[in-house]
Amino acid sequence: MKGPRLRKTEWNGQAVLEYEPPARQVEGEKSLMTRIVTAVAASGVIVMRNNVGVAKMAGGFVRYGLGPGSPDLICIVPPFGKFLGLEVKRPKRGRVEAHQERWHAMARRYGAVCGVVDSVEAALALVEEARRG
Repeated sequence: MKGPRLRKTEWNGQAVLEYEPPARQVEGEKSLMTRIVTAVAASGVIVMRNNVGVAKMAGGFVRYGLGPGSPDLICIVPPFGKFLGLEVKRPKRGRVEAHQERWHAMARRYGAVCGVVDSVEAALALVEEARRG
């Protein structure tokens, strides 16, 4: 078992040992998405994962998902069945691509709520926006 990490430093002319906190780990997109799905589903919203891609099959290629640029999470928000799209990005690291922005803009034109979220709080704020109609 490892003990606390200490580093040698100097204070007031004397050598001392100082506690070195562990390096802060940045949460990955997958664990962030799991926390968002759990919180949004607990609020009574239907949540579906939207994987997008192409698979090679025996007879050729098959495309799946709602298409390039579509959000990671597709939600149906009660009480009116409003469409909600959540694109999950890691805080300060995720970048929205141009084709994602176009998809979100198209969905908004037809009355959907669609946005990029980097936290559970941001996702729940969009859920509330969708609930208001």
